[in-house]
Order: sequence, then structure tokens, then C-alpha cells
Amino acid sequence: MKFFNYLKVELLTVVKQAPALLLTIVIIPFILSYFLSVTTGGVFDIHTEPPRHSVYINHPKSTERSKQLVALIQQLADAEIFKLSDDVTKADYQVSIAETFEQSLQTGKQPAVTISQIKGKSIKEAHSIKMYMNQLVAAVAETTRLQSIVKENNENAAVVERIIHDAQQAANNIQYGMEKIDGRDALSGAQYFSVTTLGYIFIIIISSVIVASVKPELSGIRKRIALLPLSSIQRTLFDLGSSIVIYTMLSSLYLLLWKIINPETFSGNGFLIIGWVLTLIIFVTSIGGLISQWVTERWSTVILTGLSLVWVVFSGSIPFNRLSSHPLFELLGKNWIYNIFSEPFMTIIKGESFARHIGLLWMILIISLISVIGQIIVRKSREV
Repeated sequence: MKFFNYLKVELLTVVKQAPALLLTIVIIPFILSYFLSVTTGGVFDIHTEPPRHSVYINHPKSTERSKQLVALIQQLADAEIFKLSDDVTKADYQVSIAETFEQSLQTGKQPAVTISQIKGKSIKEAHSIKMYMNQLVAAVAETTRLQSIVKENNENAAVVERIIHDAQQAANNIQYGMEKIDGRDALSGAQYFSVTTLGYIFIIIISSVIVASVKPELSGIRKRIALLPLSSIQRTLFDLGSSIVIYTMLSSLYLLLWKIINPETFSGNGFLIIGWVLTLIIFVTSIGGLISQWVTERWSTVILTGLSLVWVVFSGSIPFNRLSSHPLFELLGKNWIYNIFSEPFMTIIKGESFARHIGLLWMILIISLISVIGQIIVRKSREV
């Protein structure tokens, strides 16, 4: 009963701040995430790009082995690794098969294949083609070697069978082609930014908890709460419980708004999503409650600004790792803030196993418990 009386007083605080809370926790984050999904969501679009460079095959002397190489090159073209050109003047690169191709396979003294640039200017593309050619030449050389061994051991069935088996295994391990991407394993722009901006809501929540104790406009309500006959433990737990109820309702409004606008957002197991929202609210409110024991009005704005900047840089709200593969961008795109506030939601949305986040769950609960105990200790020390 005491808790419900306490919650009633806290709800009066919410009513007094209702327009501001709805604006900062629901409306502004939604507008921000929607704007980001519309303007930069294209970096999440899944599409297959056509081959960008063409290759001309210079095949002056046709032999059994060189024909095998040409057939393998054709497989690369069929897999859209590059385009084959019939006109050397229009090709980006030329692959020249040596007239002494078979001898080169046996001795290795002369290049079996050479790559030259025609219209193409990219050293990276030329190097990529060279790597493919080296693998294909090695495959042809291995085929030649195996055929020679088979010929020498045609009366030994066991040896021939083993060679054929090894050749089949090698063939199975060589694959050329573009990797197929299952769209279900990737997030759309709306799904991504709706999740990362939810992290911003948690930043707002922890900021609100921290500064609530020093807001001048709430001084009257704080005095009414202080008059309630509660112990330090009750006051701490009631603070935490009422904050969880209030901020869970506000966060749910944000989720609901996104589901109405775009049903694909926050898909997956709804119980897991709400459960993780609840877990993070416990996490941020308990930490915020502990920090609030030492915060003054002077520092409240600094804390709010600092937390907002941390979220912008480290939360993944700006998909740095999608814009560049630079290690710094990878760090900014995925770090412990992203791992706590964004990645678990994305795991649920993609339908992947949540089991890998169990360790994180335990860590959050332990930190929350320590924060609550810390609040109780601080409050008791001030009552003495």
C-alpha cells in the first residue's frame, strides 16, 4: 500500500511534466529516428551490383590445358565476378595465356598467365584478377598432376580411387561467386534507427533520474515525498519501482508509435523486446539514482549534454562502420554502448538466438543491484 501511495505522488510529478516528457522521450526521438531512416537508410539497402570491370582473354595457342583454364575463367564470368569482353580495345584488363602454358605448369619457370591494364586504372582490381588467375592456374596444374598420377597407377584401383576422392574434395573447397545475402538477416534503415534511437531514450531516462532531484519546479513535490514515513531501503526501492513503471510506459509509447508507422520495426519476439526494455530501464534508473545522490543543479546540464554526446558518437546512431571500413569507424560503430543498448534488440528483430546475451544480462543485473545497494548506503549515512 505504501508503494502505491508513493507511486501516486510520483505520477503527479509525471502529470506536471507530461508535455515535456512526451516531447523528449517519445516525440523527438521518433522524429529523429524517422528522419535518419529516410535520409540515410539507403546505406542498409541490399542490392547486387553488376560487374564493374571487363576482361579480354588473349588465348594465342589453344591446348587441352589452356582450354580448361578458359572454361574456368568463363565460370567466373558466369558468377559475375567480372565481365568478359570480345574486343580488346573496350576491355579494362587483358589476361594473356602464355603459348607455353603447359610447359609453364610443369616447370614454373615462366609466367603461365599475365595481367595487363588497358582501360582499367585500378591496381586493386588488377590484383584481384591476378589472384583469381593464380588460383585457376593452380587448379589446372593440380588437375594435370593428378591425371599424370592416375595414368601411372591405372592398374592400382585403390590409388586411383583415393586420387579421385582427393580431387573431388579439392573441387568442393573451391568456390567462386558473389556471396548471397538473405534479406532476413539484415536490418532496414527504419529497423536500425528505431533501435539506436531507443538507446537515446535510455540516455534521456538516466539524465532525467539524475537531474530530477535538483529541478526547482519539482521542489514542492519532493518535499511531499520526503514527508512520507519511509526507511532508506523503502525510499530507494520505491524510487526505483516508480521510475520503472513510468519510464516503461513512456518507452512503450515510442515502440507503439513505430509499430503503427512501420510494422516491420521491433519485429520478432515481443516478450523479449519488452523484457530487454525493462532490463535496461532498471539498469539506467538504478545507476541514475546512485549518481543523483551527489549531483547539484549546477552540474545537471553538463551531465545531460555529456551523455547526449556520448550517445551520438558511440551508440551506432550514425552508422560509421557502414560508411567506411576504417578501424576507428568500426570502433565508433560497434562498442560496449552499442552492445548494451542496440545489439540485443537487433538480435531479437533478426530472429537470432538471444542466448549469447545472457552474460550481458547478468552483468547488467549485478551492476543494477550494486547501484541500488549504494543508494541505500548513501541515504542511511545521511540520516545518521
